Amino acid sequence: YVSNIKLVFIPKDALKTNSETFRNWFHSAISCGKIISLPDYLKNPAHYHTLHYSHEVDSITLGDPSRKFKLKGDS
Repeated sequence: YVSNIKLVFIPKDALKTNSETFRNWFHSAISCGKIISLPDYLKNPAHYHTLHYSHEVDSITLGDPSRKFKLKGDS
């Protein structure tokens, strides 16, 4: 239901800022809903899964087998 998910893992010792500045940014970004804390997600993933997802056969859309796919850059 979200197609633009990005996961980023950066070791703390690789940050180019001090830990207090990072903590302030981190908590601010969480409170604004810009990022999700991985430990928070792992403790309660259901809180973040708010949209219905169905595995029912009648909700599956099959692709067109005759459709020709083009790669980026192909003309």
